[in-house]
Amino acid sequence: MNGGIENVGYNAFFEALIEGRLQLGQTLKQEELGATLGLSLSPMRETTTLLEAEG
Repeated sequence: MNGGIENVGYNAFFEALIEGRLQLGQTLKQEELGATLGLSLSPMRETTTLLEAEG
């Protein structure tokens, strides 16, 4: 993985899970997730693509 904004979002996603700001199985819209992680929509889409690729 490179050091781009999607990597920042990726790390923020797992940090939010660990801190309890997100729950496993929780359904969120990209806009809501971006707001939770402090990302705008474009970087959030890139982050979502990375997460989906991992399954």
